[in-house]
Amino acid sequence: MSLLQKIGIGIVVVLVVIAIGTVIYSRFRPQQPTQVVEPGVETPVEPQVLPYITGTFSDLVASVDGKTLGYFDAATFTFVRYDLTSETPTQSSIKTVPDQVVWSDDLAKVLVRTTNIQSASNENPDFVPDRPENSQVWSVFDLTTGERELLSDGIAQAAWHGSEPVGTKVSDGVVHFVSIDADSQKETEIAEIKESALEWKVASRTGMIVAWTRSEQATIYLIDVAKKQVAQVKGSGSIKDFTISPDGATALFAAKVGPEQRLFKIDLATRTITKSEQKIDLSLAGWLAEDRVGVIRADGLVEYQTSSDTLTGTGLTLTTNETIRQVVAAGGKLYLLTDSGIFKPEQTLQ
Repeated sequence: MSLLQKIGIGIVVVLVVIAIGTVIYSRFRPQQPTQVVEPGVETPVEPQVLPYITGTFSDLVASVDGKTLGYFDAATFTFVRYDLTSETPTQSSIKTVPDQVVWSDDLAKVLVRTTNIQSASNENPDFVPDRPENSQVWSVFDLTTGERELLSDGIAQAAWHGSEPVGTKVSDGVVHFVSIDADSQKETEIAEIKESALEWKVASRTGMIVAWTRSEQATIYLIDVAKKQVAQVKGSGSIKDFTISPDGATALFAAKVGPEQRLFKIDLATRTITKSEQKIDLSLAGWLAEDRVGVIRADGLVEYQTSSDTLTGTGLTLTTNETIRQVVAAGGKLYLLTDSGIFKPEQTLQ
């Protein structure tokens, strides 16, 4: 037998072995179950829930009348007011790179804190040539006209009291609260508190500023803006989250007392603090009404009634792979800010 004949026989044997192996494997390999689909019936597909408003946003708020959302668009560096009735966004002409934003009650103006960085002056629209390098600059932006006014140098924190800004200045271990005339920028001292650092919020409808210390046993100060009077009440524990009802009558705060976190309620008229029997986290909460707070928890949405100190489930389960950054209430509904946009809570988030 020649060499060519031997090679040919060898190739045939190899091919036969491969063919036999393929048949055996096809008979004994694990089989996928056959999916039976009835005629005319489509296989259900899990729907993807999209944001109510898509984008990369921050500083989500709602107007006092509950008809408009406000947020900062991080993609365009502009402010947006979103009409909930017509579902129409209106983008401002203002461009800014803010460290902190405080919207007015009607969303017509914003207080903006920025860092004055000279090296970025060519690109940074917020740069102020006559302010020190790396100083904090507070500005008032009118979202309708696009005009910008600077608050005086040295303002540590600022917020809105009605249509006018209020702010704090710190010197020699004393916090000075001042009101700022919206037109002349003239400052009028409201009160001074001998503390080196305070957190505070404004209850505009009652004309009151509520301030508290950052200590492990917090002290709470109630400041009457019109009368320029300060009342002091003793808090409980280290305050974590603080929120004031839309009518300015009630404040809630979560405080760490020993190893656990507890909820407390303040009647701002009587200066009375009571401990709640409920244990809820206020970091993701929004006022649905004057005495109803919607709270996002791991097991879904719950409502806390301040007047009766009761907690009720809504039957709504929220599941999302995204982190919820903020929660605000508008028109009796909650809106949730995530990294991909703003969701309505009546939907299940995927």
